[in-house]
Amino acid sequence: MDTVVNKLLDVDRDARRILDDAQQYYDKTMEEIEAEKKKMIAYFEEKERKHLEGVKESEDGNVSSENQNIQKRYSALTEKLNAAFEKSHAEWENELFERCVRA
Repeated sequence: MDTVVNKLLDVDRDARRILDDAQQYYDKTMEEIEAEKKKMIAYFEEKERKHLEGVKESEDGNVSSENQNIQKRYSALTEKLNAAFEKSHAEWENELFERCVRA
């Protein structure tokens, strides 16, 4: 009878050791998975940050180019307006004077 009890105790001890080993393996594996997950998140966050920086630089270039185009159009319109003023300001002054006097 003692041998049966001893064998059962040995089996129980072996089962507990196997269970402890399995739990340690599980815990270690979960820690490794969590560490790998954090690395992947950091990698993709960095990749996205760099992508957004590239997009921003590209858009900044587009805005700068568009700003230059607007400035050129503004300068051209200002020149046309100044030319029209220089050409017609005496006529406009006379017309304005006439309208004010007739009123």
